[in-house]
Amino acid sequence: MTRVTVKDLLELKGVRQISFVQVARESEAIAASEAGMDMIGTGYCPETKHYASLVPNSHF
Repeated sequence: MTRVTVKDLLELKGVRQISFVQVARESEAIAASEAGMDMIGTGYCPETKHYASLVPNSHF
């Protein structure tokens, strides 16, 4: 799966539902990416800022 860009998200609006998941742990971020979630998010704090680098093919 390739990373979904903002342009892709805008083009998908009204075409299909976008999947999003909020994660709290590294393992959850990796699992969500492997499951094919369109967007992954987390609360920003120093302990979680590196999560995006763990899932380079996901819109984080």
